[in-house]
This record gives sequence, structure tokens and C-alpha cells, in this order.
Amino acid sequence: MSVRRLATDDVQPAAFSFDAARQTEVDKWLLRYPAGRQQSAVIPLLMLAQEQEGWVTKPAVESVAQMLGMPLIRVLEVATFYTQFMLAPVGKKAHIQVCGTTPCWLRGAGELIEHCKTHIHPEPLHPNAEGTLSWEEVECQGACVNAPMVIIGKDAYEDLTVERLDEIIKAFEADQGADVPTGPQNGRVFSMPIEGATSLTDEEAITLKPAAKPDSGRGDQAAQRCSGDIETAAETVAALVSMVRADNVARPADANQTSGEPGYSLTASGEPVAMTGEAKIDVDERIEGVDAEARSASEAPATSDVGAGDGDAAAMAEDMTEPAGEPSGGDKPTDAERAEMTEAAKPDGDAPEADPSIEGPADAEGPGYRDPAQQAGGGDKSDSSPATAIAEGDDADASSSKSGSAAAENEAQPKLHESRPDDADDLGLIAGIGPKIHAKLNDLGVYKYAQIASWTPDNAAYVDRQLSFRGRIARENWIAQADALAAGGPEEYERRFGKKPR
Repeated sequence: MSVRRLATDDVQPAAFSFDAARQTEVDKWLLRYPAGRQQSAVIPLLMLAQEQEGWVTKPAVESVAQMLGMPLIRVLEVATFYTQFMLAPVGKKAHIQVCGTTPCWLRGAGELIEHCKTHIHPEPLHPNAEGTLSWEEVECQGACVNAPMVIIGKDAYEDLTVERLDEIIKAFEADQGADVPTGPQNGRVFSMPIEGATSLTDEEAITLKPAAKPDSGRGDQAAQRCSGDIETAAETVAALVSMVRADNVARPADANQTSGEPGYSLTASGEPVAMTGEAKIDVDERIEGVDAEARSASEAPATSDVGAGDGDAAAMAEDMTEPAGEPSGGDKPTDAERAEMTEAAKPDGDAPEADPSIEGPADAEGPGYRDPAQQAGGGDKSDSSPATAIAEGDDADASSSKSGSAAAENEAQPKLHESRPDDADDLGLIAGIGPKIHAKLNDLGVYKYAQIASWTPDNAAYVDRQLSFRGRIARENWIAQADALAAGGPEEYERRFGKKPR
């Protein structure tokens, strides 16, 4: 958005004050905000000033700032930010804002703009020679379905042609703008299709008549309400309730009504009728029975409330209050009591017991313990690893499995350099190898295109495991790229792949 500034001093008036009518509006706006929050009315007050003067003058900005107790710069920020405020003189009789957004443009907004350039002024926001008319192109004004359109003041004029816009301009020029009808200018009703309604045209099909009565009987009830046959509040309540209750039984109109008073029910056709006291008692009992079942279901105790009632549940809750075997009173058991409880809790049978040398979780250096130094440096795990729990008969199998894995790992390892060779290649030319991966490959001992080109799938999997690539080598075709670079450098790479290497 271009920079917006106030007009030059040569066109600014000497002073500003609201006239009596607008001062009344100003007072109304100020009363809408609590004490100390009147600055929120800055936009409405600037709009009132623009309606009075035709544009926002410098004295008007100063007057609003003083009236609201705001720094002048803050009011100026608001006035220059919003394009709804005209900061220089515009047409005294009409300022025409032509929508130029796509829907309006496709419907002829360009011709409307050309007409304004020809008959008002070649440049936007410049009044004509008489100072009565001006124009500007604006963005969407929200009447796309009735495009093209313009806004003059606060009114929209839609479905325009060049000829109709010319008539409107001349009417405002002659001070007859108030006589021009607003909205669509081609006879359209609001946003209805120009040829008239094309849907919901059968009034009888969409209007509920008293005679309409679907099988459910609800249409007849609705029709009665529409036609005024149901006149009392009680009858209306009864009819509404019957529409949502499966058994077509209406509740009493008053929840506090005694069971001996008349209530309301429905006939077979759905018409509400008064019930006798005896019939109403029967209905009340049926409703109360349904409600009681619903309440009992909703008030059933949750699983977390078990033990709060009587009988077996209460006994269960009482048993759950203290752990079995623990002494009451909150004191911890002694070592002798704990040993006795442990002995009593042992199952009967011939199951082997744990090694008595293992005291339990308090034995910090028992099975599974690893010395921190070993964890950091990868030291010997023979006596401090869960592997010590393997029976002696399984030791040979475990050792064999480990040695087999190590052998497979050695077989998968590709040829690696122990140190950087003098003729090391730039592996960064291979797509997928960035600076970090390049450095990791060098640390591993990979420096040459030929090394990568000679990799087998097992070699690639080995490097994947070493660098945690998870299949990246095959996915990015490192081996084929390295083979091309090893065979003929970038030229061979470009010949094979149709592009230069990275």
C-alpha cells in the first residue's frame, strides 16, 4: 500500500468543529464506552468528520485527538491507515468508488472506469473542474453476484452498464442523487437470478397447509400451530412434547401441577385434548416410571465408588482400607514381622527359590547392574550384564550366535582406507552426500568413488548401519553415481544421467 499523507496546507481549512447534529452523534458514541475508554471511538468520530467535510482535514484530526485525549500521532496513524478515510478533497456532490476486482472486471468494470476517466478526471482521487465529482478504483465491495457495481457515499449501485452509470453521475451532478434507487439497477430482486426464481417456485409444495398430515401426525400439529388452531400455551406445550416422545404422550403443562388436576394428551390424529384427573394420574405414573429408570441409570455409582454403600460392598471397602498382613495404626512392620509375612506368602510346592545371596532391589550391584565407567566406555559386561542370567548350558549357544554375527558383520564390511589418500575424491558430487555425511564417510574410511562403486548390497547395508542412513544409499543410487564419476568424472556423469553432478 502506498504511503498516505494529509493534504498540503494550501487546501486545509483554518479550523474544524462538529455541527450540532453531528455533535449529538459524537456524544452518543462517547457514551458507548466506559470511562477512560473513549479513545475506542476514534474511527466513528473520524467518519463523522468526513461526512461533514467530505474528507478528513488536518484540523479535524487535531480536534478528534483533543476531544479523546489522544496524542495527535495516534489519531493520524488511524486516519492514514484506513483507505476509507479521504485525506484530500474529493467531489463535493459524489465520490464514486468503482470495484475493480475480478468478478466486476469480467462483467465490465473496466468500461466503467474508462467512463469515469473521460467524464470526471483522468486520474483517480482528483475532483473534476467544478470540484463536484471524483472517482477511484477500489477492491471488492461484497456484491460480486451483482457485478459490476460502484459505491457512492454509503450506498451501493449494482448491475451497472456504462449508460446507467452515466445517468447516475448526472443525477448526482444535478443534486438529485437521493432519487436514484440503490441496489441492482436492472430490475433484479436483491441477488436473485435475473430471470427470476429458479428453485422453490411451487408455493403449495413448500408451504405447510392445515390439510397436510403425514402418517406420523406431526404435519397436522404443525399446521394447526401455523393456522392458530392451538391457542393456549398449555396446548402448544403438549403438542411440542408429543412430537419428540415416541409414545405420543404429553407431559402436564405445569411441572408443579398436582396429579389430581387435568392435564393434556393427544387423540389418534394428534390433536391435543384435556384429560380427566384419573387418566392424568395414569399418565403421570407412566412418565414417573420412565424417569425413575433413567435417573437410576444415570445415578449408578461409578467403579471408583465401590465400597461406599451397604452390605457386601461396604465389607469389601472395609477390607480394602488396609493392606493384608500390615499392622494397623500406620506403623511400618519390623524386620521380623516382614520376614514372617514373606515366609507366609511363599507358595507351596517344589518351585526353586532364588539365590539367597541376592537380597533384592536394594542390592545395587546385583544382576543387571553396569558400572557407570563400563556404560560410558563400553567395558567388560561379563559379570554385570543381564546375559549372566543365562544358564550355563546356554552359554555356548550365545557365544556361537555372537561370533556368527561378528563374522557376518566382517564379511559385509567394504574395503576402507585407514588414512586419507593423496588422491581422495570429492564425494560431495554424489547427490545425497552433503558436508556432514561427507565427513562421516571420511571418518569411516571412504574417500574414493571406486570404493562406493564396488559396494555390494551387504556393503551398502553395513555403511547404512554405521551411519544410520536406513536405506539412503540405495534410495539415492550412490553406487551408480559413484561408478559414473569413477569412470569418467563429471562428463561421464552428465552423459549417463543427463545433468551435471552437484
